[in-house]
Amino acid sequence: MLVGKNIISLDRAYDVYDDTLYEHTCSSSLKDVVWQLIIASDRDGFSTLIKSQNTPDDIALSYAKKKLIDAESICNIMMSGNSADEPTKSNQLTKLCDLLSGLIGVGTGLTPSGDDFMTGVLSTFKALPQCFNHKLISALSNSVCSRRNNTNEISSTFIDCALRGQFSKAIIDLYDSLCLDNVQSPGIEQDKIDNLLDSFLDIGHTSGIDTLTGIYWSMTHLSKI
Repeated sequence: MLVGKNIISLDRAYDVYDDTLYEHTCSSSLKDVVWQLIIASDRDGFSTLIKSQNTPDDIALSYAKKKLIDAESICNIMMSGNSADEPTKSNQLTKLCDLLSGLIGVGTGLTPSGDDFMTGVLSTFKALPQCFNHKLISALSNSVCSRRNNTNEISSTFIDCALRGQFSKAIIDLYDSLCLDNVQSPGIEQDKIDNLLDSFLDIGHTSGIDTLTGIYWSMTHLSKI
């Protein structure tokens, strides 16, 4: 199959699964385990932006680092600005969405790191909508959609899927495994963590870990608003 200038083969396709990410119960273990997976992966990409306070030498990563620092600042303002008037809140939300959707197309590869990061963010909205402000979910989803043409054809298709709530098996398995009422971080079997890590490492060189980074960043900053 020819997509743009890329040839995709399905000769070795062997698995069938429901790619719809359904709403889950928020679990305190999710963020902790995702962080464990990021650290254990020993991969670069966007994970370096949250593992270190230093500015990366890479131009794309340096650009992304500034975007995330500015976004974090706005998140902190929004979290403490309960007395702000509605126009101010709306302006803050617009700035935040512009910063994050500006990561679309940032990075190299079949799916740029910024796209994978935002896929992770969108997955948290679909899996755990109760953890986020509904205005944020709507505004950021619309902002990402408006910039989907800033990346390549294959990656924009994946973004479209994420906006519809369709994700890779690794992401589906992550939420299915961790977001249960009775799952606590100390009680998660090491085999389960190892299997989750392997599944994300199999997604490109850094794509899987970039996606986990988006999940972690969203749960750390966006869920506080």
